[in-house]
Amino acid sequence: MGLAFNMITRRLSRETEGLFFVLILSFLTLCWGLATYLKAEEILSIMVMGMVVSNYNSNPEKIFKMLERYSEELIFLLFFVLCGMHFDLKSSLPAVMLLIFFMLFRVVGKFVGVWLGASISDSPPMIRKYTSPGLVPYGGIVIGLALITQQDAAFSRIGGILVNTVVGASIINEFAGPLLIRKVLKSAGEI
Repeated sequence: MGLAFNMITRRLSRETEGLFFVLILSFLTLCWGLATYLKAEEILSIMVMGMVVSNYNSNPEKIFKMLERYSEELIFLLFFVLCGMHFDLKSSLPAVMLLIFFMLFRVVGKFVGVWLGASISDSPPMIRKYTSPGLVPYGGIVIGLALITQQDAAFSRIGGILVNTVVGASIINEFAGPLLIRKVLKSAGEI
C-alpha cells in the first residue's frame, strides 16, 4: 500500500494538502481493510505502510507536516477516548495488584536496562543517571496491542484484565510521565 501511495503521489500534477490528506486516509483504510481480509496484523501493516511512505516517497516531509498539522490532535483524542471506554473500573479493582506489579517491574526493568547498557558501552554518568526516568512514560502501541489481544478468543479470560492493566498504567504514566521527564531534564541541565 505504501508503494502504491508513492506511485500515485509521484504522478499527481497538483499536490494540495487536502488531496494528500484524503489519499492518506483512503490508503490507511484500504490497508487496514486488506490486512483484516487477509487475516494479517492490521497495526503492523499500517506501520509498514508508514515506513515505506516515509522512506521512499519523494516528499515525505510535506506529508508528515500535513498529517501532524491536521490530524495529530484528532487521532490522539479518538485513540485515548476509545481506550478510556475500554477501561472498566469495576473489573480493574481486582487487578490493582497486577497493575502495581506491572508498573513496578516495568520501571525497574528500565532502570536496570539503562544502567547495564550504559555500563557495557561505557557511557557518561549523565546517561546512566538521567536516561531511565525519561523512558518511563508510554502508551500508544501498547494500548493498541492490548485491545487487539482482548478481541482474540484465545485471551478471552484474561483480555479484560490485560486491557485494564495496560490502560490503567497508561493513565498513571500520562499524568506522572511529563512531570518526571521535566524534572529529569531540569536535573540534567538539558531543559
